[in-house]
Amino acid sequence: SVMITEGKQLLRGWPARLAWIGRGLSAVAEVITSPLSRKKRPLLRHGSTLFASVKSDLGTHRTYAYSQAPGCSTPVIAASHIIRTILDEIATSLRGVDITECEVTLTVPASASALARTETIEAAVMAGLNRDRIHLIDEPIAALIDHLNGASAPVSLDENAPTNIMVFDYGAGTCDLSLLTVRYDDESRTGLNIVNRAISPYTRLGGDDVDRAVMEQVVWPQLISLYGLPDKDNLPPNLIREIEDTFTWSVARALKEMLCNKTADLVASHPRTWREGAIDNISVAVPALNNYAIPGHNKTPKKPFTMSGAQF
Repeated sequence: SVMITEGKQLLRGWPARLAWIGRGLSAVAEVITSPLSRKKRPLLRHGSTLFASVKSDLGTHRTYAYSQAPGCSTPVIAASHIIRTILDEIATSLRGVDITECEVTLTVPASASALARTETIEAAVMAGLNRDRIHLIDEPIAALIDHLNGASAPVSLDENAPTNIMVFDYGAGTCDLSLLTVRYDDESRTGLNIVNRAISPYTRLGGDDVDRAVMEQVVWPQLISLYGLPDKDNLPPNLIREIEDTFTWSVARALKEMLCNKTADLVASHPRTWREGAIDNISVAVPALNNYAIPGHNKTPKKPFTMSGAQF
């Protein structure tokens, strides 16, 4: 997303991942999906040098036992680094504004536990925000407010009566359904009065699961062929984990995002004539990981990993 504040463009794509690169932590929006820079950057491994979907780990008592980043052993610490990067970007773009003393609203999954909400606030405080000025808002409500304030709002409200709206929020790590009752309210800070009527149970289902499915159905068969590996069932569990922690984020997610971007371009360029079947003919490729050698296997493939719309 792009945020415009006082006519200034801030980050293009807010950082959602944390990477340990060289001697320092770097919070980044896109760290693995650009094949053009693949040879120039270190290979990242999830839970070791890459911390993605950290928000989904909040409130789970998870620790990053294999972390190579000194001190970055919990989701709270990792989340604080990401928030800190956003704050630094805002401070650079809006000089003279003390963001630490501003009222700050953070979004959380509607089904997030009390512990997850508490740890979100702890991460924000660790990043330098004032605890008394931090507010949490459920993501489906935040999405609805954003849509209703857009130039072409997809939902119109009755000015004289409350409106019931179902919001479906499919994110990277969670899937939320919220039934909301909404009405205009001149006294509210947002101009709206929104009441949660029902929230779906916590479901850890999202884009990360699509990445894992692409890894299993598309990338693994090519790994076996390109690297000359035995069937996955015949590999030791620790090697399977290392391979999946590496290739899910560097290859599977890249294939998914590239294919989705190509599909979006197709739809945008032919909004009236495109057909769903046309997506089957789209194909994308991600270069082989020349800077990674599978332990016990010396073969270094040169052919790229590929995926078609039909496979997806």
